[in-house]
Amino acid sequence: MLSKGFFFESDILFQLGLIRAVVEDVPMAARYGRETSGINIPRVVPEFLFKHALNTCKRIVFNYFVRDAGIATIQLVLGKILLLFGVVFGAVKWYGSLQSGIPATAGTVVLAALPIIVGSQLLIAFLGNDVKNVPTKPLQNQATS
Repeated sequence: MLSKGFFFESDILFQLGLIRAVVEDVPMAARYGRETSGINIPRVVPEFLFKHALNTCKRIVFNYFVRDAGIATIQLVLGKILLLFGVVFGAVKWYGSLQSGIPATAGTVVLAALPIIVGSQLLIAFLGNDVKNVPTKPLQNQATS
């Protein structure tokens, strides 16, 4: 179901992206008469943020878990797990070190830092794959005249 109101255009682009449609931007000159805009910026910004975040989650789940699980899926899952482990483990050890007054050993620091670095690199690789995953073949050829 398409969103109504000012988010309609963004939502239709999201829906077209899900079916891997090629979208072409056609420049047009804007013509305004004496109309005034009815958009209330403070009201629509939170709505846009929420709906874009929701559509992003839907797109990732659909494209990388439902439609086609591949290397990008592994990068995303493993990257999130490693990053989360490194941050949580490092925070727990840092807090314990603060409480006891005994500095953490080099091994403990490396054990926290390495998963953070590797997890971050995997997530960056996932983003690279996601950016490359743009449809290029039109669903329907235009009639030549």
